[in-house]
Amino acid sequence: MKNSASNGESTVKWGMIGAGNVCEHKAGPALYGVAGSELVLVHRRDREAGEDFVRRHGHGVYVGTMDELLHSDAINAVYVASPHALHAEHTVAALEAGKHVLVEKPMAISARECDRMMAAAEANRRSLGVAYYRRGYPSVARVRELLESGALGEVKAAAFNNEFPTSHRLDLVHHFFGSIEAVRVLGARKDSFAFESIEQRFDVRSASGVQVRMITEWAESGMPEAFSIRGSEGTLYVADLKKGWIVHEAGGQVRLEAPGSLPFTHWGLVENFVDHFQKGKRLLCDGAEGRKSTVILDLLGAVEASSEWVPVRYGGSGSFS
Repeated sequence: MKNSASNGESTVKWGMIGAGNVCEHKAGPALYGVAGSELVLVHRRDREAGEDFVRRHGHGVYVGTMDELLHSDAINAVYVASPHALHAEHTVAALEAGKHVLVEKPMAISARECDRMMAAAEANRRSLGVAYYRRGYPSVARVRELLESGALGEVKAAAFNNEFPTSHRLDLVHHFFGSIEAVRVLGARKDSFAFESIEQRFDVRSASGVQVRMITEWAESGMPEAFSIRGSEGTLYVADLKKGWIVHEAGGQVRLEAPGSLPFTHWGLVENFVDHFQKGKRLLCDGAEGRKSTVILDLLGAVEASSEWVPVRYGGSGSFS
């Protein structure tokens, strides 16, 4: 896969597939708001809704067919925000049409489909990014800096609340701690006040030895997205991932940092894609990185509840064992 998408052009000119809720509130404003990024074409199966999106946002032109969008010379990149089951089909078609692609998360519904997408990017020498957009948050960038500087010493464990999707939490494990070497599923837990509520609990352990416990369900109750990371020399508490509130406890001292927030969730991700396109900067989340979380989701769906650790083999062709 290419390290740089640059082909002599200075602007990423997007065609958008699937102008739904994510595009309305998260990605769309970034695609036309970030410097060096322009929303040119919009396709949605519901013509009335697609035309309404263009009218209200004041950017792009609605096109009635996928074929018209993919083969237009007016664009050089495609943002895929169609239903998850169509990610692989639409991504491969866009890559084969010679367009660079940014595809929504999860990358695909199986690691095998991710492999198809990556193979198409390689064969057509196009760039493939995956919209795990939390990697572009200022708070996440600051946590990475602190971890890389050794501010926490040897990292031991982490915990995430369930206010955001499992795939995003797994992606942050990969982003902070590297590949996951093993998974164990601990079974379901029933809420005593809602007997129909069943949550799958599981642990992941990174190759560097960091252990993280999660549940597969996600609440989105309105509470801030939060997590903590514990090391031998201190602890980080990210009290609000989006707003960027970080508490760092070390050596008996408590320090509050506020690296800030973004105007829209995808803003940092799109800025990174533009920098990749113009300057050859590494993608925050390329196909190989995006595939990792899908491998873990595949594995979680396949193993039985047990106290035993199951090894992860990222492999190829969708293999996890």
